[in-house]
Amino acid sequence: MLLRDNPETAAYRRDLLYRFMNVLKLHIDGAGATFLEAANLYQREMRHTGRPIRHQKLIGTTLLVKGLEYDHAVILDADSLGTKDLYVAMTRGAKSLTIICSGRTLPSV
Repeated sequence: MLLRDNPETAAYRRDLLYRFMNVLKLHIDGAGATFLEAANLYQREMRHTGRPIRHQKLIGTTLLVKGLEYDHAVILDADSLGTKDLYVAMTRGAKSLTIICSGRTLPSV
């Protein structure tokens, strides 16, 4: 990939660049008759497979981790979250959940 290997270029959102390149590859390989069809196909595949996780420890917002599951989840400043975000955060840890907040109660979910 010439764009990625060029030392004079930098991607501020590498994930978006790589997604675009994958859609372009699908289109070139003929999986999608149009670029829009290739983008829809890629989106459908990503929805089923999920984003690849390469790191052992990740930090993300409830918006980024929605639909994904991790072994352990730590919720920081939990009492500042709304009920929907708190619910999403609380359901991400498959093995353990740690909740950190300043008060003694959380919004009811």
